[in-house]
Amino acid sequence: MIAGFDSIAKGTHLVSVWDQRDEPVLVEQITACELHHLMHSYSNVSDTQLQLMDVRERGEHAKSALPMFELYPLSEFHLWSHDIEDDLDAEKPTIVLCHHGMRSNQVAHFLASQGFAQVMNVEGGIHAYSAIDPEIPTY
Repeated sequence: MIAGFDSIAKGTHLVSVWDQRDEPVLVEQITACELHHLMHSYSNVSDTQLQLMDVRERGEHAKSALPMFELYPLSEFHLWSHDIEDDLDAEKPTIVLCHHGMRSNQVAHFLASQGFAQVMNVEGGIHAYSAIDPEIPTY
């Protein structure tokens, strides 16, 4: 359960408060290579029933973006988090991406704590992905 935000000079960070649970909240970590394979295995990601979520900021997204990922800036968490179950299907696999994999891991754990069945975080984020795919700029 997310208790709130902690705004500091370097940005907005989720502050997590975890209730005691019978089962741990699990988030699968996938590599940039695995994401690249998924992205190029299907002509249309909707064929896979995957939900693709980019939690970087708008300025970062403008510099470099992966097709078919929907933007949910972490700094706007307070705007979209309450309605996320209306935007995304908790039963479908969801892949979360950021610049290096830290913010996306936070959001992936949030989604899992909200009952999303299969949540995956991209280790190394778009930075790692850009090392595999030269069409994606590094920043």
